[in-house]
Amino acid sequence: ENIYSIEMFTTENDSLHQLILDTPPRTMANFLIMRVVQRAFELIDLGPRQSCIAFVIDKMGQAALRIFVRNFFKKENIKLGKELVESIIKAYLKMFENSSWLVQKTKDSAISKIKKMNYIVGYPDEFEAPGALDQLYDELVDVSPSDSFYLVNRKIMGFNFKRNMDDSARRIIFSATTLLAYNAFYYHNSNAFG
Repeated sequence: ENIYSIEMFTTENDSLHQLILDTPPRTMANFLIMRVVQRAFELIDLGPRQSCIAFVIDKMGQAALRIFVRNFFKKENIKLGKELVESIIKAYLKMFENSSWLVQKTKDSAISKIKKMNYIVGYPDEFEAPGALDQLYDELVDVSPSDSFYLVNRKIMGFNFKRNMDDSARRIIFSATTLLAYNAFYYHNSNAFG
């Protein structure tokens, strides 16, 4: 049973394969070339809604945040933020430990999960050491001043894809979209707030 199909890409009997066979080779070639060009331009989205700063934060979020934290965050506020998170964690632990209505197995599971939870306030501590951020971007060495903006963007996207795959394997979440948010975002898969 066909649950969903796009009329534009199927024939009367919903056969994409038949549509491809019935399409003249020149039309198919033009379509594929057009899609390659469209995809290339989708890689660079500097429309009126996206500023250059937002573009850099989106593509190199950790480097951009590092500069921001180093120049504009007060270290004592980061320390206060960490103390706040730790006091909230202690309060949750106490609440679960003192709960009289939870089944012991559920209570133990919740306490274990809270104790294993990770959090980041301001910036990951592992990148505070001098040179740590440089090490992160070491693999992005084939960028040249003579490279076009498009080429640099492609190299950064390839680098980010590889790094995101590595981070997924290590279960590290560092989302550029939540870098400057005032809320905590819980990532269920990695049991972390970011």
